[in-house]
Amino acid sequence: MPIGYNRDDTIVALATAAGSAPLAVIRLSGKKAFTVIDTIFFSKKKVSEAETHTILFGKIIYLSVVVDEVLVSVFKNPTSFTGEDVVEISCHGGSVVSQEIISILLSLGSSYALPGEFTYRAFLNGKIDLTKAEAISELINANTLSSKKRAIDGLIGKLNNKTNLLRQDLLDILSLLEVDIDFSEEGLSVVSKEQIETKLNLTITDINSIVKSYNSGKIYRDGVKVSIIGNTNVGKSSLLNYFLEENRAIVSDVHGTTRDFIEESININGINFKFVDTAGLRETNDVVELEGIARSLKHKESSDIVIHMFDIFEDFNSSIQALHHYDNGYKILNVINKQDLLKNNSFDLSEDCMLISCKTNYGLQDLKNSLFKLATIGVDLSESNISIQSTRLLELFSRCNEYLLKALNSLKQNLGNEFLAIDIRLAIQSLGEIIGETTSDDILNNIFGNFCIGK
Repeated sequence: MPIGYNRDDTIVALATAAGSAPLAVIRLSGKKAFTVIDTIFFSKKKVSEAETHTILFGKIIYLSVVVDEVLVSVFKNPTSFTGEDVVEISCHGGSVVSQEIISILLSLGSSYALPGEFTYRAFLNGKIDLTKAEAISELINANTLSSKKRAIDGLIGKLNNKTNLLRQDLLDILSLLEVDIDFSEEGLSVVSKEQIETKLNLTITDINSIVKSYNSGKIYRDGVKVSIIGNTNVGKSSLLNYFLEENRAIVSDVHGTTRDFIEESININGINFKFVDTAGLRETNDVVELEGIARSLKHKESSDIVIHMFDIFEDFNSSIQALHHYDNGYKILNVINKQDLLKNNSFDLSEDCMLISCKTNYGLQDLKNSLFKLATIGVDLSESNISIQSTRLLELFSRCNEYLLKALNSLKQNLGNEFLAIDIRLAIQSLGEIIGETTSDDILNNIFGNFCIGK
């Protein structure tokens, strides 16, 4: 059991965001949920006497003082989210009312819920598996419709169903091997080497497609960080303003206007792009500007894509030759600004460069298209396929395939079925960890500890 979690406690927390809002929802779950709420909630019917999945209107009264008029939703075990008796109190918004009610519930013996504790109880009580728990977290944190769609796929059980099918396939193979081992003493063979090889190859191919989906899942979950790097006054801030469609960054002819980075996000074709406008690179003795330049270079190293920006007056060709398309893990787009200042249409443009004008918008849509194309190289953008978004799932599916490849290698070397069976059992165990059949407390702590309180 994760650190700090106690299944015997009745837990309480605010289930909606804190702060000013018309309504707030307080969630209470556990064996004493109905007993506790019945001591302070007054309506035509007690909560403990109400039917499950019903709503009661009444007042919260404590020490003869009316705290608030509320709606109480009743969910009786085992048909609640957590599998326990659950009460959700809808009260007036703001921090004062909700915190007063929570304080009262704590004084009556409830415990304050830890991050993810409601979802953890749902997992313990068999209401969800670990793939669905992770999907809930992904849904909460989704920042685009595409990432939301992928989280919903996990929530409705697509990954769970696929994992169970793969597990059953491996169990079938293992059963055939074990029967074959039993009959081998009598000189009989139940299954051929070719049959096992075909079944293993099909399963490996299926799991490989899931492993490869991590890149697409990650890009939808984490988005793409794009740093705009270049000398002073090449148009970095103007480019940021174009992407954001607002005058977010100050644009000036004065060198060194941007002293610190500016970070904003936009959605391009369902993917969240986080743009960072950085301080211009140049020789300077200004301490503040030097710090801004240092931060610029730091952001460059942590980016997925770097827009290396020049203008038509720079000696950019020598600089570009020193840059690689892929460098230190990030991808580079070389962009030359101020096309509108060209005196004629002739321009010696390298194949690795794009010519734009932030003043007239020349080439900017092409730049946006190139950004999306560069960000999605090797990424399957199909929404019909199962995708994984967590490193835990990536590690377990990859480990499963490693065992299957070892089993396949043993088969090709004509080793005994006992060797194949060992690796296939380990592969089945990896799939069991994915859905939570065998999972350490450290892993559970990591998964549920990343949830917000109240979920």
